[in-house]
Amino acid sequence: MKSRSLIINGVFSNAVGHLIEALAVANSFKQCNPTLAVTLLVDASAPLRLLNCLDQREICTIAVNTELFTDGADPRQGLCHIPRECTFLFTIRDERDVTWSNPGLKRFHTVFREWIKARYVTCLGEPLQPHMPHCALTQLMLKIPQADVNWANTFVSHRRSPRIVILTGSATFQKAPTVNFWSALIRALIDVYPSAEIVLMGSLNDSRSPTQNISSADVNKLLTELPQCCSVFDQDILRQLAVAELSQVFIAPHSGMGFAIQCVGVPWLALSGGPVHEYFLNGIPFACVYPRCQRYPCNGQLPGHEMLEDCKTIISEGTKPLICLDEAEMMPRLDEIVGKVSDLISGRRSYVECLEAHISELKARGIASSLIIDNSSLVINSFL
Repeated sequence: MKSRSLIINGVFSNAVGHLIEALAVANSFKQCNPTLAVTLLVDASAPLRLLNCLDQREICTIAVNTELFTDGADPRQGLCHIPRECTFLFTIRDERDVTWSNPGLKRFHTVFREWIKARYVTCLGEPLQPHMPHCALTQLMLKIPQADVNWANTFVSHRRSPRIVILTGSATFQKAPTVNFWSALIRALIDVYPSAEIVLMGSLNDSRSPTQNISSADVNKLLTELPQCCSVFDQDILRQLAVAELSQVFIAPHSGMGFAIQCVGVPWLALSGGPVHEYFLNGIPFACVYPRCQRYPCNGQLPGHEMLEDCKTIISEGTKPLICLDEAEMMPRLDEIVGKVSDLISGRRSYVECLEAHISELKARGIASSLIIDNSSLVINSFL
């Protein structure tokens, strides 16, 4: 009898968070169907070092170079290493919701649909067809290579505690609070935890999806003024994750690194804001500082959740954070933020309690039908 095979098309973005989503889906299919041959397609420009944290015997990953699918290129060069046939095809994203970030990406999906021959086809967000393999989301845990773990152990101070990791922004200015805010927050954290070690995380390298709204001069200024701080800026992503794994809490706005951090077992305090709510949850306690603006998440998909015109202008200019993440909004909430950090460090709330609070907040904002990727049945039961 011919073995069953599943191909998962996760070639939609090179962002850390989208790669983690794809790995979580592939891991879940494999855990629920141990004999199923699972192949995951990912963007070749994504941080593929993360694949070193998986058992490659469990999931076969194929990196797709979308540059081979630009107009005039021969797509066969990019397709030849992808199986031509499979039993099941699962697509991570509805193509109607995708922002085509480069010319080759859209063409890849067009020619891939013509290339692949699958008996059963479905997409994330759609009910699984009767013949599709069962898939209940399972926790994704990344195993950091020992060399990176060893490096992290020599980097951190074992005399300071707790260890708090801060990602000061994301790849877009709109989700990056100002350096003045981060300086004030770090000082507030040190007031409560005088012996803390504060690790600054991010990238200033233009080739690596750089962290916006902060410069090398800003980082150096924080390190000089606040001796409790150290920096892993521009270290390899696995070294950064290895340091985070040795920490008690991670603070950041909505970011792909927040997805990855949960996969090394570290609680995340999310400074929420903008058009996307926190939807990837991995069984690790978390908390959100929600915007006071009731339009959040301002994706325009539901009445009352249209983005403010001023925020649309901020995005088009691309030089400062959204109103809900600017200094005027965030500075008065320092005590609230520190309190939520303390809750996560102390372990006062279980993951289920955190998830229940999150669902309650989303329902109160009228967005109870929004997608949440979670490995418990609580979300399903609460949203039905």
